[in-house]
Amino acid sequence: MKQHRVDTVFFDAAGTLFGVRGSVGEIYGRYAEQFGFHNGGDQSVQQQIEKSFVSALRETQPLAFPGKLGDSVEALEKQWWQGLVRDTFSPLGSFPRIEEFFETVYAVFRTSEAWQLEGHCQEVLAELREKKMKLGVISNFDSRLFDLLREFEIEDCFEAVIISSHAPAAKPSPLIFQYALRKMNSQPDTSIHVGDSIRGDYEAAQSAGLLALLYDPEDRYSDRPNERRIRSLADVSSFLV
Repeated sequence: MKQHRVDTVFFDAAGTLFGVRGSVGEIYGRYAEQFGFHNGGDQSVQQQIEKSFVSALRETQPLAFPGKLGDSVEALEKQWWQGLVRDTFSPLGSFPRIEEFFETVYAVFRTSEAWQLEGHCQEVLAELREKKMKLGVISNFDSRLFDLLREFEIEDCFEAVIISSHAPAAKPSPLIFQYALRKMNSQPDTSIHVGDSIRGDYEAAQSAGLLALLYDPEDRYSDRPNERRIRSLADVSSFLV
């Protein structure tokens, strides 16, 4: 593998540093049943919820609120998620207690009940820090990310955690990468971004002038052999001088 002279490594968060325990559809379905949603615990219904969630997410504007500051941002984040959850369940039938459901799952997704660290994550971050790399996060997540990084005991690994709701834009816009580079006092040609989305991470980072690695543990992009892909976070170091 060709190595690159790098002094800064950025990571995506959800899907890269950590992933959902099971699927969003499974977690939503399990809790929806508790709040009266018909057959919320049925596997086929969970698959419908997952499909509807992915579709609603694709149609939703990015989680970014340029110019907004302070406490208003967390309120806007929550409103954004409320809208996404409503759009997820509205094609699936009546759900009178959806607001109670939302409050519960919003709290669940703030914790490791809903998420788990990717394999080798802590070891890789420790290794990169030993190599004196500057580490950061660039994510379209919301403020709950800070709680998760703290719970997973990796918060102190990062010099900066950039989330789209606190940045000028969301990925794939180059603005969020430029903002992150300024925060880290880093240059694009000596920085690399690691993420699992080919558009939002890999291609977006490249368009902003950074090097990029596509985290592809399930080999979803095997039809693109010319891309810099890794199957494990442990492979990040092999690309760095």
